[in-house]
Amino acid sequence: MKNIIIILGLFSLFLFPNCEKDTVEINTAKQPEGTAVLIQIITVSDVNSNEAQTTTDFEYFNNGNLEKTSYSHSDGTILSYSNYEYNSENQLELIVDYTANSNEISGYLNLRTHEFEYLANGLKSKETINHPVIGTLEYISFDYNNEDDLIKKTFFNSDNHLVNYVIYDYDEFGNILKGTTYSNTDEQTGETLHYYRNNMLFKSDVYILGKDKVHLEEVLKTYDDDNNLIMLQSNILWLASSRSSSVLKFIYE
Repeated sequence: MKNIIIILGLFSLFLFPNCEKDTVEINTAKQPEGTAVLIQIITVSDVNSNEAQTTTDFEYFNNGNLEKTSYSHSDGTILSYSNYEYNSENQLELIVDYTANSNEISGYLNLRTHEFEYLANGLKSKETINHPVIGTLEYISFDYNNEDDLIKKTFFNSDNHLVNYVIYDYDEFGNILKGTTYSNTDEQTGETLHYYRNNMLFKSDVYILGKDKVHLEEVLKTYDDDNNLIMLQSNILWLASSRSSSVLKFIYE
């Protein structure tokens, strides 16, 4: 189950490459985690369908660490894939993303690389995102409170200038209740509200804040009896959004 946190944090790059913002906070709850090994995520047309429109397959090292994800069209064509590398402390150190490109000898172009740094206590402190094709870097820094809860995530552009940041609020159980996004001038531009049932995150509402408060997205999660995430529904509610609603289903070993 721990790999889902890593995977879904990046999975939106494949599904929603032009999304307004990173709308789905995955690691929001200190909830019981399922122990099943995720082997595939499929996108389907609706909650009643099991016919894959796209498929993401997962490969693991012998120690259980995620090794590779491959994102494919329904006809089996691999559209993109990512390789995962770890440091001597067994911490995720590098993710290298490739996308299909007919001009490359291998057929794939290194589109993006994520490099992670950690604090002495093992918490992630920084993510550097390299775009080798256009030669730019982005940075994300992570700040925590005394209980090691993430309280702030800050985004910087290639000139190391502040782009925006997100502040997180928690309940008494350590679950994230709200993530509020601020601009580089400290104006509130968005918020995500999270709802729990039996300490399990089952719904998130995403809003764009400005002159008017716009309900952009509703995200619903469904679990099996062992607390494994089996379905994620993203319902886009704002008609002006460039995104469309989607349903993901999770398949385990």
